[in-house]
Amino acid sequence: MNIYYKFFILFLLYVPSSSLFANNHSKSVVMVLITKQSYDFESPWKKERIKKSISNGCIINNKYIITDAYSLVNHVLVEVIKHGGSEKVPATVLLTDYHRGLALLTVKDSSFFKDTQSVQLAHKQSVEGKKVVIKKWESDKMFRSYISEVQKTTIRYYDPFCPVLVHHIHTIMGSGGDGEPVFINNRLAGITVSYSSSKKITYTIGVDTIEHLMNDYFYKKNQGVPIFWIDYVAIDGDRYLRNYLGLTKKDTGIFVSKITSLSSGFASIKSGDVILSVNGTNIDDNGDYHSRYYGKMKFYGLITLNNHVSDIIKMTIIRNKKQMNISFPLESLKRKKIMISQLVYDRAPEYLIYGGLVFQNLSEQYLKTWGTHWAKKANKRLLFYYNRFLMHQKNKSQNKIIVLNKILPAEVNIGYQSKKYVILEKVNGIDVKDLNHLQNLLKKSMSQYIRLSFLGGYSIILHRLETEQSLKTVLKKYNVPRAYRIY
Repeated sequence: MNIYYKFFILFLLYVPSSSLFANNHSKSVVMVLITKQSYDFESPWKKERIKKSISNGCIINNKYIITDAYSLVNHVLVEVIKHGGSEKVPATVLLTDYHRGLALLTVKDSSFFKDTQSVQLAHKQSVEGKKVVIKKWESDKMFRSYISEVQKTTIRYYDPFCPVLVHHIHTIMGSGGDGEPVFINNRLAGITVSYSSSKKITYTIGVDTIEHLMNDYFYKKNQGVPIFWIDYVAIDGDRYLRNYLGLTKKDTGIFVSKITSLSSGFASIKSGDVILSVNGTNIDDNGDYHSRYYGKMKFYGLITLNNHVSDIIKMTIIRNKKQMNISFPLESLKRKKIMISQLVYDRAPEYLIYGGLVFQNLSEQYLKTWGTHWAKKANKRLLFYYNRFLMHQKNKSQNKIIVLNKILPAEVNIGYQSKKYVILEKVNGIDVKDLNHLQNLLKKSMSQYIRLSFLGGYSIILHRLETEQSLKTVLKKYNVPRAYRIY
């Protein structure tokens, strides 16, 4: 290949947009400056050091800025800079939707949006194999455009409860996935939310999800994300299973092995049902359907991608070898009903200290204190209970899984100081539901001793009066401002 031709191709791929596009969108894309301070789940009364980061966002509907939500986790200040200026303007965070990975900002001073350009959303379309342009401010003076290519579109789970439509875009960007807008035919086709440096792939939330978010925010009063979750078996042409279930040759679908009580349709769908179609669209034996725009997709897309809370889902199923139709409304995910919390963002963790013993809820954020590969490196006992109760709803006997995180050494807990990572079960023989219940049991106890029983048969016995009298000393010794934080 001629060396000049090679240079020309590189020029096309990596070039300031002002040199290549009549509409370079520099007045549509803004820099988002984020100051954040995360909570320390290892020592839940503390906060980590202050960090700063830079993202991008895109102006839509004349006075709103759409960006990725994950860059805003635990933010304390958000500022924006428009088209290469230097003035930092405080932004108001209207919505951070960590389920769908998107955030919506605005600026109270409407003059900020003068001399800016609002973009239109791209039409729903097949984008696989198509060229798109990723645009970003790499500094307050350098605006770049990267011609990239969509490799495929899939349904992906950033939150285990919420599927979103994600484009996998191959790009030569050296870094990204921080809210950069993606354009096709000068219209907004998506917002980047993560980036793989090894694969050179940026993962982009598509326009379907952006529209869904905007509709929820402006018209549905942000009722939340609809949830539908089942465990299923792909029939996959298994003739014995097909005969057992009473399927004809033309029937295709999935075998429901379990539906969580948190899911929409829990009262309508039974274990053992075969789901044949959703809202008139057939499902194949692998749990896929054919999307008009994106090809083969998992059936969850038929339920949650383009529907809102309270919308009615209609299914054709086979139950006990008989075909029937069922319907049910979509319900929002009620986080307060979940035994194990996953998205504990923008909120300080709950905890309780008694006799130097630090108790807190088992959560994904807590397990992440083991590092990037927490799913393998975290304490095996805690991982077992995390995976076991992940999709469980609170019940009469238990609301949360309470962990003895560690013990702050003191005279009152001599002999127990190495104990940690165990699950609290009882206080003086009474089952503990949650931290609030634990606090009440400890406060109301008139016993001479407090017996804390843990799963596995282990117990810690503390003298009640000595423990209560030592509280201020223990807190002062370890610079803990208060003995508990319970919502």
